[in-house]
Amino acid sequence: NEFTARASIVFADPPYNIGVRYEDDPSCDRLSPENYRRLTRNVLRFMRRCMRPNATLWWMVPEEHADWVGTMLTDSIGPRVHRIVWHETFAQYQQKRLTEDYRFIFCHTNGDPRKITFNPDSIRIKSRRQEMGDVRADPRGRVPGQVWQVRRLQGTSVSRVDWHPAQLPPELLDRIILGWSNPGDLVVDPFLGSGKTMISCVQHKREFAGFEQSERYIEKCRKELERSLS
Repeated sequence: NEFTARASIVFADPPYNIGVRYEDDPSCDRLSPENYRRLTRNVLRFMRRCMRPNATLWWMVPEEHADWVGTMLTDSIGPRVHRIVWHETFAQYQQKRLTEDYRFIFCHTNGDPRKITFNPDSIRIKSRRQEMGDVRADPRGRVPGQVWQVRRLQGTSVSRVDWHPAQLPPELLDRIILGWSNPGDLVVDPFLGSGKTMISCVQHKREFAGFEQSERYIEKCRKELERSLS
């Protein structure tokens, strides 16, 4: 009840039901398709209650779940704003099949897509014209399109922690938080994990609330938060 109708952004990178071994996860991330869909639907219904009017919910998903998740998001949250393709640079290359180097990030709103918060100048990136030295280039850079080329958080990255199996690059989270919320807004993450969303919120002066079933991950995130504030 504390977060009801307050969140400007809900960001979720849920388990993909592929057998990842998370702490305190007796199912080993291997639910039946029916139970996995039921879990997704229940989380979405709860998160909708956390959202203020014209907020956005961001849901990350691999190709195998994209079609049904997209429909469920529209039914449970509201109209789609974006279907982002995250092209992961430094993806794990394959030799005998095509490399799986992308994920979808769905963005839906519980209100009017024309009334959501959007700060384009906060997320501009260098344009090709700038890289080529073209005098016609906008010196501010350009607003990203629907395909985001952002690195995968590879194992050697200094941003990576050694106690969680699934982590996102700060650049990806920073773009969403800066672009679709304002300082002081509340961001909610229903799958806290390694706490990367939390750290981005602290750095950019947003309020944050997260949910996590693993007591060990919660304690680790608390220590990460203390380090970021010191």
